[in-house]
Amino acid sequence: MSWKSPFRKKKKETFVKIQHYAPEITITPVDYMLPDFESEYKKAVGEMARFLSKTEPDIYCDSWYDTRADVMEQTMTAELLSQQKNHLEVIRNIVCKHDAELVSLNETIEKKQEMLKCHRDELDSLIKLYSDKNGGFVL
Repeated sequence: MSWKSPFRKKKKETFVKIQHYAPEITITPVDYMLPDFESEYKKAVGEMARFLSKTEPDIYCDSWYDTRADVMEQTMTAELLSQQKNHLEVIRNIVCKHDAELVSLNETIEKKQEMLKCHRDELDSLIKLYSDKNGGFVL
């Protein structure tokens, strides 16, 4: 008798059914948030408005706040990109959860259908037995 490893390698095309069912996991994605940056942006707009109202800038002052705006834009974009990674991971987890629930529900349906078939077969045999005992009378 040859020894077979329980850890045989599967071919890439071979699909393996893995049981995974966890109804207690509740995962929901949240909206993108920029609360700190929104307040910073509003504060910067207010500063710019106050600055422009108290001064009379000429054509050479037009880039005075550009650097600050560029830094804020880069920071906000980086924050949104980091949130996007989190959102995508949450969505993948939701898909995994739903797939697991679908596998579990399909297995339950298969078991119930097998039980129903067994009960129908038993009922048919009892009806036939009743019919045979009562002279061919069928319910």
